[in-house]
Amino acid sequence: MLNSIPQPEILNTELSFCEDSDPVLIEAIPDGGVLSGTGVSGTYFYPAVAGVGTHLLTYTLTDANGCTGETTASIVVNSIPQPEILNTELSFCEDSDPVLIEAIPEGGVLSGTGVSGTYFYPAVAGAGTHTLTYTFSGDNGCKTEMAEKEIFVYKSIEVDLGPDRTIGIEDSITLSITDLNCSVLWFDGTTKASYTIKASTLGVGDHPIWVTVSNDASCFSSDTLMLTIDNLNTIIDKKSLSKILIYPNPTQNGFTVKLNENERLDELYLFGTTGEYLLKCIAPTNSYFDISFLASGVYFLTIKTNLRITQMCLLKL
Repeated sequence: MLNSIPQPEILNTELSFCEDSDPVLIEAIPDGGVLSGTGVSGTYFYPAVAGVGTHLLTYTLTDANGCTGETTASIVVNSIPQPEILNTELSFCEDSDPVLIEAIPEGGVLSGTGVSGTYFYPAVAGAGTHTLTYTFSGDNGCKTEMAEKEIFVYKSIEVDLGPDRTIGIEDSITLSITDLNCSVLWFDGTTKASYTIKASTLGVGDHPIWVTVSNDASCFSSDTLMLTIDNLNTIIDKKSLSKILIYPNPTQNGFTVKLNENERLDELYLFGTTGEYLLKCIAPTNSYFDISFLASGVYFLTIKTNLRITQMCLLKL
């Protein structure tokens, strides 16, 4: 006599689960068979035990006649989204450029103060601590997960040395940085927040005085003040000064500038009749000036000393 082979069947139609799903009862007929496979205990399938991936369940039944039949079904365990914000630099200045926030897996939504799309705008968020949230919902039916990171925005630094200044050679000036939480670097390498400049150290003339300040987040600002140092404190009776002499005038080759005693030649400029610079001497070391290279004609001189400024006419033969 020939006996028929059992035809067992797994009845479950939902065969896709999330990694953190509760144990699933596997229903199979006829009763009395044995369920086996990764993640199986008794008649239950444990997604967390099986792990992510596709697993084969087997239901085996042996009837009273000793005949054995089996059936199989594939069951899928889907991973739970693990979103992550990848940026490691999370401190910015208030005036920094927009920052691209990198997050995985792709396809999630970034949110938070100062966020637009996948960019964080420090100037929009403003100074302070802000929380960025990256939300990801997988397409496998598993729950939505979020990743959060705190981001800090430092208030922008502003330094202002004020308007340009003019002081006397015997004077001094003190410039101060009010934000004591910043590092300070002056034009000469000084790093003090309050800096006193002695005019006599710099000497007569125009001096750019600059400073740069920065904080721990590398926020920085700088400003420059033009400091003019002159003989403002020297009392001079200009009526007692003799005229500046240039000789010979007219001349064929060159001329000499003669000043008063204790008078120093700082600058000399020679112009053509159309106003163009033809000769420029700053702090010349001698009083003779060669103009043999110039064509014959009328020229104009501007002579600046430590005591006065004079304009004169020169005839080149």
